Amino acid sequence: MKKSISISRTAHYYIQEPENQVKKVLFIIHGYAQLAGDFIKEFEYLKTSSTLVVAPEGLSKFYNKSRKPVANWMTSHEREDEIADYVKYLIAVEREIFTTYGNTEKIALGFSQGVSTLFRWLIASEYESTSIYACSGSIPPELNSSAVSTIKKSTIHYSYGNNDGLQPIESAIKQINFLKSLSLIVSAHPFNGGHEVSNETKSLIENT
Repeated sequence: MKKSISISRTAHYYIQEPENQVKKVLFIIHGYAQLAGDFIKEFEYLKTSSTLVVAPEGLSKFYNKSRKPVANWMTSHEREDEIADYVKYLIAVEREIFTTYGNTEKIALGFSQGVSTLFRWLIASEYESTSIYACSGSIPPELNSSAVSTIKKSTIHYSYGNNDGLQPIESAIKQINFLKSLSLIVSAHPFNGGHEVSNETKSLIENT
């Protein structure tokens, strides 16, 4: 007989404070087999801005093929429990951030596996996002029009590369059309490149 128990555990997240007074908070959700400490380095260009960058790290750790410790957000095993756990974790992180820095403007980005993580968290969040950046990843299939009320006013920027071996163009367009079917504000951003956060996306964030 299988049973379950809820426990307390230690989770980690990274922050990058800007040189100027914090006016915006950018939450970045990394992809499969990444570490938050590495992912946040892609946003060092925001150090001279007024944007605080917050990078939570996936709760599940494993070794990649190079024997480097990396993280992911979930697998299909005990799927619903893993989703519930990381949503509670991300909500706790944002509460701590806004308690510390005040209720400033919230921006959020998800990359690859982090896209589905991003949306599951955002629809449960008590803080609205002005802009959402979905980069080369899949939208959770369980999203429906009644579940997305918290992001109805957000502008969703979906970016995808024309040479992405993990997210073909056809799949990316399917994700965009799905978001539009939920009557959300969606802007598509194809770019020349592969499975990555594009320079165009980084520029949009800087100028948001």
